Amino acid sequence: MDTHVELDVVGALEGSDKSSSYSLGWDYLRHYEAIFAEFRHEKFNLLEIGVGRGPSLRMWKWFFPNAHITGIDIKEGCVRHAGQRISVEIGSQTDPEFLDRICERAPPTIIVDDGSHQHEHIIFSFQHLLPKLAPGGMYVIEDIVQHGALPAGGPRAARGYQTGSNYFLDVARCCFANGRVQLGPEIPEFVLQMVDRVSFIRCGAILHKRDPARDVGRAMAAAETYLQDRGAPVEMMVNYAEWICRHNGPNERAAAAVAAALGRGSTDVRARLLHAETMLGGGQGEAAKKLLEEVAAARPHNHPLLLHLAALQVRMGDRAAARTTYEAAQAIGPMSHQMHRGWESVLGGAAE
Repeated sequence: MDTHVELDVVGALEGSDKSSSYSLGWDYLRHYEAIFAEFRHEKFNLLEIGVGRGPSLRMWKWFFPNAHITGIDIKEGCVRHAGQRISVEIGSQTDPEFLDRICERAPPTIIVDDGSHQHEHIIFSFQHLLPKLAPGGMYVIEDIVQHGALPAGGPRAARGYQTGSNYFLDVARCCFANGRVQLGPEIPEFVLQMVDRVSFIRCGAILHKRDPARDVGRAMAAAETYLQDRGAPVEMMVNYAEWICRHNGPNERAAAAVAAALGRGSTDVRARLLHAETMLGGGQGEAAKKLLEEVAAARPHNHPLLLHLAALQVRMGDRAAARTTYEAAQAIGPMSHQMHRGWESVLGGAAE
């Protein structure tokens, strides 16, 4: 049975306080071995904020044999820990230009913040670096129990959060509630859009970034086999067309799937909307517009379909029609705070 202790013992040998046995160790490494397993033999960049005596840089180099490790620290003496596949850069985790240079040179897939432990620094670095983190990557914040506040009035003083733990608990709460709670004063909308899930370990948090660009080709091969084995039911063909569209798959394959469903007598209004969507993807704007108008007239009281329709109208550049459709959807039923804010942005402030 794999008990995930190899990284822990190597960390202990290197003298890392991330291990379970080092004096007052934080016991992170057992968890990291399991959480980072998918990256173990991948070629990628890991960025660690905070170098200190350098044990974790050497530990990461061993655990990720094909990765490049970059450590940043404010102490110039830390450069002595640089070596093969290990870079050390001197600068502050709150210096945006410095962080930008690091990420441009070595775009990170994993970021570990073991830096200042000041909560305004942690929040600043997280919000600045999250957009630069690779899709599907992980952002780790360590030693949350030590995240104290800087003196009142300090530079970029965090508003409303006395500790970093409260901030990341709020991020998790917003993810858990799927936008149905109001964002805290320090959590911008893009954070919720980018964070896929949040994991907590003792005194640490791991945030997983969304990866919208899935392996569509592999997924479609599985779908084709599944459909063939089950005789390609009409409803499944509609679902398949929608999956392809939502995952930015090939428009021609989505069009073929929805055409097959319609050709076999599908009465699902989604099929007609998807037909319009694939028409747009194929450059048939006028035909798509006519079909959308027919759908709107036939189903004026279907909340999710009206939102789908409004999204397609936005894609066509007809924001006035999209605004009218959105308002009709609002009149049917309440929407989440996140959805409302999203449509405000899409419609340029029209969705009040």
